[in-house]
Amino acid sequence: MYKKILLCIAFYLLLANITYSQKEELPFENIQVGANYFNNFNKNEFHKYWNSTNGAGAYLKTPFYFGFIKIGLNYSDCQSKSNEQPDFVNLIAYLDWGKEFQLPLDICVSTFFKIGISQMDFERSALFVHEGFLLERELLIGTGFIISYDLIDRLQIFTGLDYQKTFTQKPMELSFLQIGLSYKFDSPEWLKDFLK
Repeated sequence: MYKKILLCIAFYLLLANITYSQKEELPFENIQVGANYFNNFNKNEFHKYWNSTNGAGAYLKTPFYFGFIKIGLNYSDCQSKSNEQPDFVNLIAYLDWGKEFQLPLDICVSTFFKIGISQMDFERSALFVHEGFLLERELLIGTGFIISYDLIDRLQIFTGLDYQKTFTQKPMELSFLQIGLSYKFDSPEWLKDFLK
């Protein structure tokens, strides 16, 4: 249910933004550095075996053609509910592409689509199996939206929802509530020239 709601919200926000007329930033005109804290709030088959605990992440974001791109890393710790399966650390490297539009009162709404790699590093002491089975990397896709507010010049606070599907044998579908801070600065001229 959560994924359908998130997908609908992301689709309508993206559609609304495509038709919304506003000043577009030039690609690579600025760079935004952000850090976020997130919490998994949905329940499904995955949660019969593990507790998906809170996590943290960091990212870089810049204007791009027809929107923005964001690259980042997320870290979370998944605790096993029994001795039959090991705990694991989940490290996600991702790329987002999305659109954003400004609302009154310094509020910005953005929607995005995500692709990435989820690396699950299982606890080595928990199982007596071959080392190769304790590190798994899988494709991840997702979508979501962010609402941000300008605290002071270039500093923002944000919150949002993020849905992710990891293509394990039984796909892991996790939804997250996140909160964080970001800071925007102008890209150096040499970097703009290099990236263009």
